[in-house]
Amino acid sequence: MQMNIVKCTGFLIFLVLLALSEASAQDNTTVLIEFDKQSQRIDLITGEKLPDFRYVERGSIRFFLNRLDKSDDFVYFTHDGLRKVQINRLKAMEKVQPKFAIWRLRYKSGSKNTPRIQHLAVSFIPLSTTGKNAGKRVYVLLNDLKLIDWGE
Repeated sequence: MQMNIVKCTGFLIFLVLLALSEASAQDNTTVLIEFDKQSQRIDLITGEKLPDFRYVERGSIRFFLNRLDKSDDFVYFTHDGLRKVQINRLKAMEKVQPKFAIWRLRYKSGSKNTPRIQHLAVSFIPLSTTGKNAGKRVYVLLNDLKLIDWGE
């Protein structure tokens, strides 16, 4: 009887550790970005030209309205009025009309809309193609990007 309790406890611990490792693996996945081909890819803080980064650290993306010292973890947009969506509810953002800041927002829920985005800049921590940190946080105009894909 005591041996069965030990086996059951060991199995439960194994299941909990497996679930935790799965959650940790999802948190460590990268986010795919794509720069617009017309973009200069200039860091707004340093003025340096950036490489054509493709991957960024999950959770590092922040949006900015008009001040680079005050970030948002949501995106303001105009649809039928001024609205906002938390980043963690988005699956992807794809630029549709750069002249008017129109982006297609795809939600994790499966719905989508194509509003005018109010944020002007975005920052993130870039990753190398191997998934390793490629440097410090960079700041670019949102219009410099073509795609942000959280892939969830």
